[in-house]
Amino acid sequence: MHGYETLCVRIRTQKETVIGDRANMNFFRKYSCNILKWEHLYYFVTIVILLLFVQPCYSQRFYRPEIRETLSTGFYVKTHLLQQKDDAFSPLRYNGPSGELNLITIKYPGNFRRSLELGMQAGYIENRFKLSGWHVNPRLSFSYSVKVDGLSGRDSWVYAGPAISGNTSITFFSDEDPHHIYWFTCYSLDLFFVAGFEVDRSRMLFLEAGIPLAAVVSRPGPQNSSSYHIMEMGEILRRVHSNARFTTVDEFQSANLKLMVDLTRTNRGSVTLGYEMLFLRYSGEVPATYFNNGAFLRVMFDSHIR
Repeated sequence: MHGYETLCVRIRTQKETVIGDRANMNFFRKYSCNILKWEHLYYFVTIVILLLFVQPCYSQRFYRPEIRETLSTGFYVKTHLLQQKDDAFSPLRYNGPSGELNLITIKYPGNFRRSLELGMQAGYIENRFKLSGWHVNPRLSFSYSVKVDGLSGRDSWVYAGPAISGNTSITFFSDEDPHHIYWFTCYSLDLFFVAGFEVDRSRMLFLEAGIPLAAVVSRPGPQNSSSYHIMEMGEILRRVHSNARFTTVDEFQSANLKLMVDLTRTNRGSVTLGYEMLFLRYSGEVPATYFNNGAFLRVMFDSHIR
């Protein structure tokens, strides 16, 4: 009997040790993720400060695109930390990394500015129970803005005007619901603002912001019947634009903010480092919230029309 009691105590001790190790490991993962996020923010702020205040070892003639009629074409390469909460599927929050590639063209004809941007984002998400899924988000935006003379100066300029933006966020919860897709599609009319400030002879600091005035939103119904496996691409595009309804800022809120600084700029183009934040929230019949933030690199090629 004594030997049996000793064996039971030993087994119980081993179980407690394993449970304790798992708890410590979960705490370490959570703590490490928080540290990692703060480290990313710290590194980004440090890089921006260095780029702003450290003079480059070369000098070039500075060029402002709005002085001559210019067409700038290029691309973004972005990396994001994505957070989303979709009440059509689960009350839990899902987080994960994502990447994005965007194509952009900007035209400065005199005191007007036109821009067109097309992009595709894809990422991996999981909740606190490590149940995962996949996320894709095609995006587009078009803006037409006017130079604000009262806010523009010799070393800076400001443009403001209307913009149209579209996002179709499609999520496939592969671990929990592999037979359905969930989406948040919105097309909004925005108030767009962009400003540029000369840092030195070869660099500028940019700020862009967009705030919606009204939007058309599509969400799954309370009983989502969109089967992923049997749908072709055309059917998916039709489904993610179904149940559309017009809404205003009382139900739909959004904000898109970009902060950029040139690594180098010449008459032929520029290379720019930036930070972007995108927030989307819908509080209608089936609420959803999305939040993106991360760094990007933009490369632009300039051609002077006249």
